[in-house]
Amino acid sequence: GKALSSKSEAAFKNRVDKHLEDANQAVEEAIKKELHFTIRFEGLEYRLPDGYSIMKDVSGEFKQGRLCAVMGPSGAGKTTLFNLITGKAKRTGGRVLLNGEEEELSRYRRLVGFVPQEDVMLRSATVTDVLNFSARRRLPSSMKEDEVNHLVAKYIYTLGIGHVADSVIGDERRRGISGGQRKRVNVGLELVSNPSVLFLDEPTTGLDASTALDLCRTLKFLCHTEQLTAAAVIHSPSQSTFEQFDDFCLLGRGGQLIYMGGREGCLPYFELLGFQKPLNQNPADFFLEVAMGRRESKKLVNFHWSGLFVLWKAHERAREADPELKEGYMKAMEDAIKKTNQDTLKRQMSTRTQPEEDNKNQQGEGGGGGGSLSKFCNSIRDFFQRFFYVVSVEYYRYWFSSDSGLLPEMYEWGKATLCYFNPSYDHPTRELPNFFYLFYLCFGRAFKQTYGVFDDFMGELVLPVAVGLLVSASANGLTFIGRIEPEVCEVLSPAQQIGSCTQPVSDGYQTVGNFLLIASGFAGITMGSSTFGAERTIFYRQASTGLPVLPYFLAKVLTDLPKAGIAGMLTTVLFFVQFFTVGSAGNVFGLLIAMYFCFFAQGYFLSILLPYGAIPLIGVVWTLFWSIAFGGTVTRLSVRIGGGCLYHPLLHHSRFSSKDMTDAFMLTIASMCSSTPLSSPSCPQERDSLNPFLQWLFQMSPFRWANEAFYINEVNFYADYLDVQDRLDFYGYDLDNFTTDIGAIMLIGLFYWGLTVLALKMTGRDRMK
Repeated sequence: GKALSSKSEAAFKNRVDKHLEDANQAVEEAIKKELHFTIRFEGLEYRLPDGYSIMKDVSGEFKQGRLCAVMGPSGAGKTTLFNLITGKAKRTGGRVLLNGEEEELSRYRRLVGFVPQEDVMLRSATVTDVLNFSARRRLPSSMKEDEVNHLVAKYIYTLGIGHVADSVIGDERRRGISGGQRKRVNVGLELVSNPSVLFLDEPTTGLDASTALDLCRTLKFLCHTEQLTAAAVIHSPSQSTFEQFDDFCLLGRGGQLIYMGGREGCLPYFELLGFQKPLNQNPADFFLEVAMGRRESKKLVNFHWSGLFVLWKAHERAREADPELKEGYMKAMEDAIKKTNQDTLKRQMSTRTQPEEDNKNQQGEGGGGGGSLSKFCNSIRDFFQRFFYVVSVEYYRYWFSSDSGLLPEMYEWGKATLCYFNPSYDHPTRELPNFFYLFYLCFGRAFKQTYGVFDDFMGELVLPVAVGLLVSASANGLTFIGRIEPEVCEVLSPAQQIGSCTQPVSDGYQTVGNFLLIASGFAGITMGSSTFGAERTIFYRQASTGLPVLPYFLAKVLTDLPKAGIAGMLTTVLFFVQFFTVGSAGNVFGLLIAMYFCFFAQGYFLSILLPYGAIPLIGVVWTLFWSIAFGGTVTRLSVRIGGGCLYHPLLHHSRFSSKDMTDAFMLTIASMCSSTPLSSPSCPQERDSLNPFLQWLFQMSPFRWANEAFYINEVNFYADYLDVQDRLDFYGYDLDNFTTDIGAIMLIGLFYWGLTVLALKMTGRDRMK
């Protein structure tokens, strides 16, 4: 047994070595073809429209083949620095140079990887699945499938997650890999795309010292072997972890630079300024304490952390004058330290005298009171100036800005969408797989995600099962009794003729049908909301790395079609347990499938615009709104209650007031309280006279069409021997409209498909950059 075990282990090791050898060769060939960058940034500034400065005059360099650590206290602008370099945020000053030439890094977006602080990934998939999906959609289309597999295998092995490659990522409900392994997968999602530049936002947060050390050691190895340009924001690394970084960038409060250069040169620089590190203290902790002003200097009098910014500028000027850092450099730094001390003393003196001057000013202004009023007026004026400036600037940037405006972005999106179908389309940096291959990848992942976990899939079907059973129970004992015969009505008094002489004596189809459709709509919205709402942040991350909206959207919604069909079938079958249809059972089945299709689409749309957790409650309000206000059964053009015709002013005029809205609402409540809806020629059904906007809303309500389809499917049975035309006229129904109704419901669903595509593209734009 031991001999067999040894042989199998040796054979496995040989296969792994051969696999890695092939992977290394594939990676080396890919590296030769791709661009690599040394990123130089000069004078970066970022100011808000109200004038508040987030980053001020920051210059430095991220070098090819080196790993740089970015540190600083909270509010120092560490992540903002990455956003300004990559173009995710609009710079208000400064420039970026790539390999010595001024150029925007956003142009090479496909060669840039960004690892967010949160482990944003599909938790129901395995490690191999998420890495393969990221690699196949982001690597050049010219790479063969074997090369992609070798590349993914290489990074799985390099990151040390080979033993969990087939394990599920996991979440709060399903146990999966550990937090440290998930962090490595988070990094691997970017590495498998073979980037030339990699930014990492706090990759070691939440990891123990050993795991953080292994991760940083791996990153350093990749930078040196693959000429990767990488920078990572880190907090409180151990000394061993900190030593894995080649360069070090230290930012201070207010987004100003304190140090930028080689890690080993940082301690001598601070010693030059008079700071002494305790013998056993972690250098990273020491540098951070200096940046926060918690360390005293032997050379700086009454040291304040803001003086470090001035000293770094002096250091850069002295280094340019004396690159070898000899006598000229040392004298310049000594002069800078003296000047900093003088400025500190002046600031302290001015701080002491300022309260006395303020008291004098207050006493002088207190006599007449005009000074206080003038200050108040000036503050009001400044407030409105800032307010209108911010509003106008933000409005322009949102709609028209050439780099981030909505209209230019939609134009570019439309042009890029057409290019997906153009085989000759080529990107200046990397040609990605075409539209159809991306759809194939997204469809395969979505299908496995939807139907791969049996328990989750069956759990979603609880809603349509409950809908079918509950509505079926309410339909028990349903009857339809037509109106009283005309011969009998002739001998009745006019008051007695109002009700049953014009309308059926008993008609439960409209009530049961409305209940069935409302419940199905609620279930459809809830089920459909999980398609996009549950993974909205995942989509934003993937969109920021080049995943187009259309193939992703089509793959998700087409995967949902069988689920909508199954939901409609279950509701229909269980509804028929106690509801005995006199019409076509196939028509009811088709109607419910169309309704689920439509309300799945509405669930997609709502889940993108609104918080995912609130969708079930919002879905109830949404379905009730459309069914009551524009369902065609409760709120009609005119309603007769107790013999009087109530006119609906809101529905007839193109202009209406708040009072009209109140009257319309009260009319709706009154019509709901009416046990038997009545009608007569004095209350005609004139839907064509509706206000145009409300008429459009009425036609866009799926309940307007679904109520008619269900009702005429059942009542058509009685049309041969009962006079049901008055009842049909009362609601404005036509027995021949069933196909039209189903078609209208499907078109409304397609309309919400289109709204969903626009919502996916237009929301979260800052997170998709």
